[in-house]
Amino acid sequence: MRNICILILLLINSKAWTQEISVDTNIIFVGQQVEIKISNNIKNSEFWPNFNDTLVNGLEIVQSDFDTISEEIVQKIIITSWDSGSYFIPPVKFSTTSKSNGLIINVLLPNIDTNSELKDIKGPLDGSIGWSDIWPWLLLTLIILLSIFTYKKYFNKKKKTVVVKKNIQTPAHVLALNALKKLENKKLIDKKDIKEYYSSISEIIRRYIQNRFNFPALELTTYEILDIITANIKKEESISLKNILEISDLVKFAKKIPNQNENVRNLNLATDFVKKTKKETINE
Repeated sequence: MRNICILILLLINSKAWTQEISVDTNIIFVGQQVEIKISNNIKNSEFWPNFNDTLVNGLEIVQSDFDTISEEIVQKIIITSWDSGSYFIPPVKFSTTSKSNGLIINVLLPNIDTNSELKDIKGPLDGSIGWSDIWPWLLLTLIILLSIFTYKKYFNKKKKTVVVKKNIQTPAHVLALNALKKLENKKLIDKKDIKEYYSSISEIIRRYIQNRFNFPALELTTYEILDIITANIKKEESISLKNILEISDLVKFAKKIPNQNENVRNLNLATDFVKKTKKETINE
C-alpha cells in the first residue's frame, strides 16, 4: 500500500520536475541488471549526485559513466539487486531550487516451475569398512600426536613474549593535509590534468569531513554536505567549503576549465579549511 501511494505522488508531481531520472523498466528479477539515466542541463547544474557502491540501500552499482550531449549532462548507471522488494530512488538535487523526479524499482524472485519432475534422493553406497581402511588413519594420528609431544618437550621450552601494539589512529586533519601536499607535488595543473586535480581535491575534503564530523560525506551531494555541516563550522569556513565543492563539481561534470590562479587558490582554500576546522588535541 505504501509503494502504491508513493507511485501516485510521483505521477501527480511529474510536471514539476525539469530534470530527468529514467529507467528502461522498473521491474527486474534478482541478479538482473538495468540501466538508469540521470540527465540535466549544464547551465542548471549547481550540484551533481556522488554515488559510490550503491544507488540506494539494496541497489548495487555495477557501472557508472558520464556523457555530455550538446548542453546536457547524462550519467548512465547500471544497477542490480540481490534481494527482492520495492526500492524507492529519491529525487536527485541539482540546485537549491531544482530536483529530478523519483523512481521505484521492483525486484522479483525468479519463477520456479512447480510442475517439474521430482527425483528421489540416492541412497548411501553399500560398502563395508575393514581394518585395511582404518589402520592408515590411526597411524597418521599417532605420528601427529608424537610430533606434537616431542616439539613441546624438547623444542618449545622458552616462553614467548607477546607484544601488544597500540592502535594509534592518525588524526583526520593530518591525513587530509598530507594528501593535499602530495596532490600539490604531483603538479597536475602544470600537466593540464584539471579534472583529476579537482576530483582529488573534492575526494580529500569529503573524506576529511567524513572522518572529522562523523557523517558519510563521500556518499552525499554537495548540497547535502553543506546542509549538514553548516551548524558545526563558522560562516566563513562554510563559504570556503561551498566554493571548493561547487567548482570541483563544475569541472568534473560540466567541463569547466578554471585559470591557473584559480587552481592554486582553490588548493589553498582546501588547505586553510582543514586547518581552521581541525579537531584540537592535547598535544597541539
